[in-house]
Amino acid sequence: MALFRKRKPALGVAPLPAPTGPPLSTPAYSGTAVSRPGASWLAYPTLSHGNAGMVKMSGPTYYRAEINAAIRRYGALALAELRVETTGQYVGAVRAFVDGRQVASIPRGLEDEYREVVESLNREGAAATIHVELESDAYVDVWGLCKPERRREGEPLLPTQYREDIDLLDGIASALDESLASRAKEKKVRRNGVLSLGSNGVWSVAEGGRVLGTLERKPYKRLYEVMGAGLPLDVVVTVHRRPERELVAHVSIPPDA
Repeated sequence: MALFRKRKPALGVAPLPAPTGPPLSTPAYSGTAVSRPGASWLAYPTLSHGNAGMVKMSGPTYYRAEINAAIRRYGALALAELRVETTGQYVGAVRAFVDGRQVASIPRGLEDEYREVVESLNREGAAATIHVELESDAYVDVWGLCKPERRREGEPLLPTQYREDIDLLDGIASALDESLASRAKEKKVRRNGVLSLGSNGVWSVAEGGRVLGTLERKPYKRLYEVMGAGLPLDVVVTVHRRPERELVAHVSIPPDA
């Protein structure tokens, strides 16, 4: 289940003049050549996923054709590159590109924060990349699964914006509660965990060297994609103590394509 989302119908308003981005072979910042990324989601972004919030990108209705093309080739989850406009009327704007085609922009209220990290990465010759969720049905939307800061060392590949509850093993809830090292009535912590597939086809979740529990039986095609790419099945485990209710834990797995 995706979090923090509000959908609005695609409106039939006249588009702003189409902004342009530098050609793929053109240096993007002060003469420093930037290595351009592919668009498969099976790559670590250079910006952090953050702590479960999504950024509703601006202007996707003007790029329906580009979004449809990206979905046909890569599916609803893709890797996007952020680029800063350096000339023209919209200088300083931060645009999102999938496979070299613009699909949206960072909202104006967030541009300054994102521009800073994009330019910082570009100065080092690195592209500023984020995971995005693409939609083009009754609604046309691009959601940024990101935060305006560099990816932290050890941050898992799987975005943090989704939720799959863990069926905790006996005694694990109380052990996790003790590990919070706090008596606050409500507390939420995020830790890195590991997913593994059992011989019975059930996925289990481990954290700190112990198995916490299992996931509901579902296809979890995204996890098989990660396995097929030879990437680690690391995941963020969220532990949540709630007032007058049982402690819960969940992991974040993107929905199937």
